[in-house]
Amino acid sequence: MRRALSRGDDVRSIREVAWTSGFTSASHANRSFREAFGMTPGEFRQCIVVAGAGPARDASPKASFKRWFVEVR
Repeated sequence: MRRALSRGDDVRSIREVAWTSGFTSASHANRSFREAFGMTPGEFRQCIVVAGAGPARDASPKASFKRWFVEVR
């Protein structure tokens, strides 16, 4: 699921990504993803956008941590 969410060109919903990744529900995928990576799939996807060539970068500490997390993965 993380690999699919890392793709900037993947426009599927998180529910679709969860389903194709083998989860039976989006809520189960969210809980499992948060336990494994410390953030929800939506937050992770947003990190990818922020860390990429997006128009604006958030300078908050939370955003900085998320960018760092994406870079070290």
